[in-house]
Amino acid sequence: MHSTPHPPASSRGVSPYSSVFRTLKQLSPELAAFTVTSRPPSGFTTPHLDSKARLDTPVQFCATSRAAPPTLPAIAKPRAKTSRTREPQDGRLIGILAALNGEVCGRNIAMCLRTLRDADTFCGASQPLRVEFVEKGGVRLLLGLLDRHPQHSSLLAGIMMVLRALSKEEIGRSAMVQAGVIQRVLDWLADHSDTVVQTCGMAMLESVVSGGKFRLEDSQRKVLINQIMETLGASPDVVQVQVACVACLRSLVIRSPDSIDQILEINLLAMVFRATTRSRNDSPVLRHCCLLLTTVADLSQKGACKLLELGLVKLVHQLLSPLLKLGQNDTVEVMAVAPVLDVLCQMLKLAEARDQARDLGLEEGVHAILSNLSTSEVIAARCCNAIWSFAADQSGAANLVEAGAVGTVLSVLQMFGTDLQVQRHGMLALSNMLAADEHSTARMQIAGSVKALVDGLHGNMSSGTALCEGCMALTQLAVSSDGKQMLVAAGAVDTMACILRTRRDPASLGQALGVLINLATLSSSTQTGITSMGCTRQIIKLLTRYKDNVSIQARCCWALSNLVCFRNADNQIFMLKQGALLRVFKTLTYHKTSPKV
Repeated sequence: MHSTPHPPASSRGVSPYSSVFRTLKQLSPELAAFTVTSRPPSGFTTPHLDSKARLDTPVQFCATSRAAPPTLPAIAKPRAKTSRTREPQDGRLIGILAALNGEVCGRNIAMCLRTLRDADTFCGASQPLRVEFVEKGGVRLLLGLLDRHPQHSSLLAGIMMVLRALSKEEIGRSAMVQAGVIQRVLDWLADHSDTVVQTCGMAMLESVVSGGKFRLEDSQRKVLINQIMETLGASPDVVQVQVACVACLRSLVIRSPDSIDQILEINLLAMVFRATTRSRNDSPVLRHCCLLLTTVADLSQKGACKLLELGLVKLVHQLLSPLLKLGQNDTVEVMAVAPVLDVLCQMLKLAEARDQARDLGLEEGVHAILSNLSTSEVIAARCCNAIWSFAADQSGAANLVEAGAVGTVLSVLQMFGTDLQVQRHGMLALSNMLAADEHSTARMQIAGSVKALVDGLHGNMSSGTALCEGCMALTQLAVSSDGKQMLVAAGAVDTMACILRTRRDPASLGQALGVLINLATLSSSTQTGITSMGCTRQIIKLLTRYKDNVSIQARCCWALSNLVCFRNADNQIFMLKQGALLRVFKTLTYHKTSPKV
């Protein structure tokens, strides 16, 4: 059936829905009081149907332009807040939905579809509107409308999109649970093979599962997992269906990690793995699959081992291989690479995975990617994370140091001095490489950049995570005498004093104390300098402030001991005046059963 698109509202001077609601008024007198103020929403495209279309008339969503019709209508963007937006438009929608549940109006599918489109736009506008829609019985009316036309695919997809918008609110999820929507949606998905219905249904379930306090019952969760497996198998080439299924499965895994065992039992993980293998490097399917695989490997040791058995490390090598041929001037789609690197970083926590990756050349490959694509902070942070994992082994750290990874990481740290993720993972990578540096090769490579490292740490004083990782690297550098001298010359003592004065989190304070413990053994003059910077005074205060923290107490006592290890009379007198001896005695009494203290 052919028809021409409606002309713009502005050209006709009236709402494009005027004819629709004139028909509704003729069909149902109780709607005579309603007027139309809504503009065409951007959610569903208008069905090109005659206003008298009946149930036996096939309904298709048609594009009003030359573009291909969307299979997953997006929830309309919120309109600007105007006086019209807060008019009792929900009352009209509720009234129309009630009329459509009646005997006469309910037969007109075109009217139902257009009303659902209005409801989708209305519920997607703002939180108060969604709440009001639910409070006035919108969920019940939507289900009633569906009961009249249980086999109409387009109507079913439209209802699911409205329910998806309502599921953003706790009251909407509660109303849907009370009405048994979850089980009904699962039944609908089992009965309908239409890809639009499958996509909208999975998107709606993902929204419900991922938010609020609601959790699926074990029986519902099992049915959902089986339905996802069936849908993935039935539509292997439909991108929207694959993305919706994988996103729903990931939300389920995050909210209920024990569902991973059920996924492994039915071998669904292998199906997701095959979907990842089939996808292109820049496809949304690849990105969502990688997010799911990363989540599974992070939450379940059993899941990570299963992925290793399936050959995930080999797949990552295949996906990253094109990047190894790129030069420094080449560009790359960051969002296509980042999820793959996330999977690799998560898998590298397993020693067996590190061995496989090293055999495949991924150790050198990640270093090459960091060297050639270091202009992206997203890729740089993930490559530094992978280097940190590779350097956890003595052999891996030695290989990376020999390949010049220390210099590469240093350049990245200087390039992205304000990016907390780059700073954190870069410092961790340096820490592992320095810890395994038997021949001081890494320390020699880092010599010219110590000042920049210390300054970068001082610039990230607001981030406890970045401070922890940075101090860990400086502690490893301060193991040797040369490293201590470089740090003292670069102003590391002043930075540690600033951390002790301004930070209150035990993690940052503990790592800063670790740096001072090592620096205090350099010389008597260094000890005096540490005291003159105010560090000794702050350490004594920490003994009182964190008297219940065993780790802080032990490190404070260790630092005070090192500060007088060269019989530094000035420091001894200063500590006595500050009451350090009494405070240490109280600590020994309070923690008399702690070997560490």
